[in-house]
Parts: sequence; C-alpha cells; structure tokens
Amino acid sequence: MTVPWLIAIDLDGTLLHPDHTISAMSKETLSHAIASGHTIVLATGRPPRAALPYHRELLLTTPLIALNGAILWDEAQQEIITKKTISKSSANDLIDLSYALGGRMAVAEIGFECYLLHSFGELGWTDSMTSFFQKAVLGSDPKRQPREIRRDDGLPDSPCSLLLHVPRNQHERFIKEASQRPTLDVHFRSWRDPYEVIEISPSGVSKATAVRDVKNRLGLSLAKTLAFGDEMNDADLLRYADIGIAMANANPQLIPYADQFTASNDQDGVAQYLNTYLLEKTREA
Repeated sequence: MTVPWLIAIDLDGTLLHPDHTISAMSKETLSHAIASGHTIVLATGRPPRAALPYHRELLLTTPLIALNGAILWDEAQQEIITKKTISKSSANDLIDLSYALGGRMAVAEIGFECYLLHSFGELGWTDSMTSFFQKAVLGSDPKRQPREIRRDDGLPDSPCSLLLHVPRNQHERFIKEASQRPTLDVHFRSWRDPYEVIEISPSGVSKATAVRDVKNRLGLSLAKTLAFGDEMNDADLLRYADIGIAMANANPQLIPYADQFTASNDQDGVAQYLNTYLLEKTREA
C-alpha cells in the first residue's frame, strides 16, 4: 500500500488506550503517516467537545467526524460545517417514552452544547462506568459542562443525538413503540452491557456517509479508504472502506463487517497495522 490513503480512525476502544490516552507510539505513527502523504480523519461517536482534545493533540487539520457523522467540525474555521438533527418534537416525545418505560436519564446534543435531564448518580453505575461516560460523552472542559434541564421544560432545539437510559428489558419495546410513530425518521442503537442506554441518531447518518463527505470536501473522492473500529457504530464505516479493520477487542457482532484484524487498543493495534502494512512499504519505496 504505497499510494496515499484516507485513514479513518475511531477513538474509544480503537485509537485510545483504556485510560483514554493516545500512546506515544500511536502519535508517532500517525505523524509519519501524514508526512508520507496519507490523510488521517478521526471518526467518533463522541460529541465535538469530548473529541477535539485528541484532534488537537494529533495536530490534525482535517474535519472532525463527531456524533457518528451527525456533526462535521472544521478546526481551521472553528465552526460546525455539517449538522444533522432529530426534530425537537420527536426528541421530546422519545424522552417521554423512555421515562414512561422506566428511564431515568436523557442526554441531548444540540450543536456544541449538551443538555442533561437528571443525573447518572441515580442509575447505580460503578465509578468506572461514570468515569467513562463523563469523559466520552459529557466531556472534561469546565467551560462546556452539560446544562441540566427539567423534563417538563423540554429541549430548547433539535438535537443531533440522544442518549436515553432505558431498562435493558424494555429496549425492544421502546424501539418497537418509537418506530410506530409515523413522522419519526431516526436510527436506534443499544449500547452493550453494562450500559442500559439507547443511542438515537438522525436517519441516514453514519460514519461512512461522513467520511464520503470529508473525501469530497478534501478533493479525495477517488482516494482509497482504510478504516479502524471496534463497535457497531463502526459497521457501516468498515463496510464502506476499501479495507475495514476490526480491533482484537471489537464487539463480536462487528466481525462480519471487517476485512482484516489487528491487535487490541491497549496494544496499539492501529499503529501496529499501519507500521506493518502501510508505512513499512512506504519506507521501502
């Protein structure tokens, strides 16, 4: 693989170590890939505020794909360049349904802001679960903390994403009842245990469609794509890519979507693969 590639990389469970850091090996490898003419794009389910610190740590100038493709962030212009949303009325209706089925938390991403209904302290989460949710979803920037609102107030605008707590034994019922609403046009994804969370995105939004958009914006529509991921929100991306690579720690349900496999995130699987199959070939060329 000596021709330039667009390399799309997920964050949690893929590029990031379990402690939410990027290793020196990964940073050096990605820097070398860019110097060799390849294009690096981060494609994450995180909102922009929780993903931008990594984008900036890697000194990337490419658009950031956030919220599984619902948002494209232009770092140079410091602005959102693409935003897909769920209608405000539909979102409030879904929140009401989740609470009717025993839900106790809702997180809505509206542009760059996060709105939180109730707190995860009521959910019986362990410290490690709360820590992950805080870092990956709510973000650690003290200037960008969630705005807590009451359920009776409803959301102020149309969100790009919803995370709803729904008891696991009610997930199927929630999705069935929500899908019967004639004006609703969204996609549902249940998080893996131990999180009793349903993630809701606008229909048609995916990391794959966002990568295609980024390629067109960068004039790379004919470039081949290499993609790394570990969860089911990476399935469309791995299927779209010319080579889709699943991590050793990937969700077993993702395996059929992958062309190849690499080591786990805590063993720098992304860097290992790039050094073995991409950059070594570049050094030899």
